[in-house]
Amino acid sequence: NQVNMALRLISKKAASAAIVARPSLMNASRQTLGASAVRHYTTQKEVEPKEKANSILNSLPGNSLVSKTGFVTLSTGLATFLISKEIYVLNEETLVLVASAGLLGVLLKYLREPFSNMADEHIA
Repeated sequence: NQVNMALRLISKKAASAAIVARPSLMNASRQTLGASAVRHYTTQKEVEPKEKANSILNSLPGNSLVSKTGFVTLSTGLATFLISKEIYVLNEETLVLVASAGLLGVLLKYLREPFSNMADEHIA
């Protein structure tokens, strides 16, 4: 705790010294603050809770509501069992795996169509 407090004090002193040495940094930080504050006032189309719930249910594998809830229950139970018996330990590698899989999924989703169009043009 003392090390964290010392690092906080050092970083605060370094930041204030940088602002004294270069006043333009203060103006830049104020500009970014104003830009981020404006972002909060944008309006987005609100999605109804029923539509959001249906989209989540439709993304699950299975044909009926029973099979979809069974899939969720089984996977949650399996994960709980593995963690409780310490067969699987959640650590930073898990976070890296989840983040990498999410990034790969998003890239595949958005890049699939442009690459298939490019391949079709190249073949034809």
